[in-house]
Amino acid sequence: MGSCGSHTRARKNLKFVVSPSGGDYRTLADAVANSPAGARITVKPGTYDEKRDVHIDKPLNITGTDGATINGNIVINLSSDVGKTERVVIETLALTCSRSIPAVHITSGQAMLVSCTISGGKDGLAVQGRNGFPVLHACSIVSAERASVVFSDHAQGQLHHCILSGSATGIIIESESEPLFFNCSITHCGTGMHARESAKGYFTNCTFEHNNKPGVLVTTRANPVLDHCSIGAGESNGIFVRDEGMGIFTVCEIWGNALPGVATCTGGDPIVSGCIVRDGRNAGILVYDSGRGVVNGCMVRQNIMPGVEVRAGGNPVINSCSIFKGDSNGVYVHNRGCGLFNSCSIYENVLPGVAVRTSGMPILVGSKLTTGKDNAVLICDRGRGAFIQCELIGYSTRPMEVRDGCTPFLHECVTHDGKHATVLQWLEQIPLHSMTDPDPFQPYTGSSFIPTPSNLGLSGGDTILSSKVEIGVGPAPWAASDSGGVGPNGATVSTGVGLPPGSNCNIVELNVDASATTKQATPHQPTPESHPTDTQDEPSPEHPTTTEAPLCLTTTKQPAERRSSIASLSEEFENQGI
Repeated sequence: MGSCGSHTRARKNLKFVVSPSGGDYRTLADAVANSPAGARITVKPGTYDEKRDVHIDKPLNITGTDGATINGNIVINLSSDVGKTERVVIETLALTCSRSIPAVHITSGQAMLVSCTISGGKDGLAVQGRNGFPVLHACSIVSAERASVVFSDHAQGQLHHCILSGSATGIIIESESEPLFFNCSITHCGTGMHARESAKGYFTNCTFEHNNKPGVLVTTRANPVLDHCSIGAGESNGIFVRDEGMGIFTVCEIWGNALPGVATCTGGDPIVSGCIVRDGRNAGILVYDSGRGVVNGCMVRQNIMPGVEVRAGGNPVINSCSIFKGDSNGVYVHNRGCGLFNSCSIYENVLPGVAVRTSGMPILVGSKLTTGKDNAVLICDRGRGAFIQCELIGYSTRPMEVRDGCTPFLHECVTHDGKHATVLQWLEQIPLHSMTDPDPFQPYTGSSFIPTPSNLGLSGGDTILSSKVEIGVGPAPWAASDSGGVGPNGATVSTGVGLPPGSNCNIVELNVDASATTKQATPHQPTPESHPTDTQDEPSPEHPTTTEAPLCLTTTKQPAERRSSIASLSEEFENQGI
């Protein structure tokens, strides 16, 4: 009978007070150890130096009043059966950890932390294993030695409206963990978030700002999703994807970072869609050292260095993007960089909109390239490239300039002066006194030349070829043969692509259908370069000044014959669609 009454009184007494004086307990650890499951513990104002871990292995509700601070650490480890149906709730409690261990460590059970402040410790919050599931709302987790929040070993959980700041890393997600973050702010850390080891994670309306290292770092097969996030004002990259990391970034704003807003290398392969990459203190997007990625429907604007830079085997797909108003090039491809640029608009950049050099090999399809303060396209110093069904527009200067004997491939491109003036009107502006070459169909042999029928694949001045180009994308390196087939009237047709040997561009097939007799481009294995390989990174190309004669076509014919030759050449250009 007495035993039954004692049990009844214990069940009714589910409220306990922790207070420096006058309460039920003097420390939170003692209150937790002696309270029954389901109890409510109130922590009165004061600082409590816990001599041992606050170990919670049963469902409790712990509420701190204003000014209640726990000096210690909390471990939550509910049994698997209890953790599925009941949880630990901790509200408005301040926790400070001075030891190199997690301030809050959750290994099993559900836990909800509301309006708590957690500071110090090796990690502010560490969630380990698939059996723990915390939900944090309006918490602040600051000044951790390693990371404010760590999810590891298949861990899950959710953070809503939390602030993570002042730690070496804001968030670490590793070993296939998959947490969710909503409306969180990760600021003034080293790295904002690091996802690695096949981890995922979902971030919606979060901000990664004012961090000293990359705002978002993705490595080793991790694949997080960030939607409507702001990643900016960092002292490094906004997003850095490397070592076979992935990631999906949708409708994010990447802005004002000291290093490239989006960078990918060493097998990094992110998807960036519907984002704005703006006002960077470096390049907008940098793809290098065998980096990949898909950038779709993005706006890349007002960056100090190139809007998109591709080098050292980088090979992205840039689709339906606007790249404009940069202080350098819109697109800069060099040092064996590749890339497919489809349906892009590149305009109003200070340096050439598209610059290709040192064995760069981009493919531009259906894109609109407009001069800014310089050419729309500049190709020099062993640069190549394919321009297919593109529109090249010149306002203040010529749309395209090719130097150093480079041979880009053009197919079904249209060139005009911004007012849709014809090529004939453009050529008629060439000074008469400089026409000294007897054959207007041969390219100018100085350091620069205007693309002519010869550059487009036809020799001998016969009928301009009408070709069909098919490009497939795949994993194997291919190159076009030097001789592509036979055109009308026996004219030799060259594919004109000429991939640099050893390049790793993903061109699977390039067929030029010039007539009934056609020779396909043949694949071959890469061979060593016949010219020195670039050994270091290069700055964005300036547009160098020159003292050479003006760029022009030259002939010794009399004025009437000259104009006739120019008209004939113009007609052939227009028949080709340029």
